[in-house]
Amino acid sequence: MISLVRVDDRLIHGQVTVGWAPYLNATRIIVVSDRLAADPVLTSIVKAGGTAALQVDVVGIEEAARLFDVGEFESGRVILLLESMGDVRRALEAGLCFTSLNLGGLRGSGEGLRVTDAVFLSPADRDVLRDLRLMEIVVEVRLMPGDRPSYLPERAGGE
Repeated sequence: MISLVRVDDRLIHGQVTVGWAPYLNATRIIVVSDRLAADPVLTSIVKAGGTAALQVDVVGIEEAARLFDVGEFESGRVILLLESMGDVRRALEAGLCFTSLNLGGLRGSGEGLRVTDAVFLSPADRDVLRDLRLMEIVVEVRLMPGDRPSYLPERAGGE
């Protein structure tokens, strides 16, 4: 089952592998990125972040939607990691379904609407958030599982 869908432009790092994965008893992290999936060197580097107990895979957006459709995410506890809000939009358009989204890090250029030190929302990001709100997908900002989640104000969603 999908335990967490997270957007974090750093992808695999300590907050995910040391914080979220043990907290959720995750058995698998799937990085959903067309950019990484198209680059075998980057894919091998990202996959090296896995362990015997935590499998790490890299798939493109269409492949992630296909895997979801055939029930691939129903066994084990899966964390889906996406690199950008644009990837979130494309994943939803491809057929990936989820009801909540965790924002862990969107630094971009450090410009745009500053939500936290780790989350800056560009106008395009805010458009995606508006659409997520219309789809009733809950969006939280929370770096680590022990942190108190915060939810974005209406103005962050482009309204």
